[in-house]
Amino acid sequence: MRKALTTLLLCCLTAFVACRAGADPGDIKTNFNSYWASVTKGDFKTAATLVHPDDLALLRAEVLPVLMEGSKLEDPQARALVDAFFGTVPSEERSKLSGPDLYTLCANFVGAYSQSTLEAMAKAERSIVEVELEDTTRATVRYAVKTSGTSVEATDTMGKVNGRWYVKMREPPAQMADMFRQAFAQALIQQ
Repeated sequence: MRKALTTLLLCCLTAFVACRAGADPGDIKTNFNSYWASVTKGDFKTAATLVHPDDLALLRAEVLPVLMEGSKLEDPQARALVDAFFGTVPSEERSKLSGPDLYTLCANFVGAYSQSTLEAMAKAERSIVEVELEDTTRATVRYAVKTSGTSVEATDTMGKVNGRWYVKMREPPAQMADMFRQAFAQALIQQ
């Protein structure tokens, strides 16, 4: 009886602390589902509003300078890569882009080269299996993705800023910047 009472008190205390800290799995689930609904519709501008602000700031700080340097290269392959990324954004406006703008461009860039991935994502069914609160500002969402009769599990990390939960980018902006650097280096080697 004493063990059961102790367990019950610990459960209540844990729930109380989580609620007091503002850790509401409902908010996490809502924002997670909104993010993926936007991505699967190809509405990357809305999806960008649900991406963690720190990740968006890092996109601007780490990826944008690499792309701006790449735009100065004489190599036609490097220029084509930069122009494909920026799309219709005029050259003189590129350095002024915000983190959300860059996220949107990046998602469009990836989508342009992997249309089949976007189509598969649009058809996939996602269901949240579990939300694990790591602390008051970080959570892991484990979810099932079912497509074409096959189901796999995946995880995404969520971060809380100013009372709102955001999806963390899976690929760190520094890694994206390195991929662009490598592509530019490869283009220069092939010259």
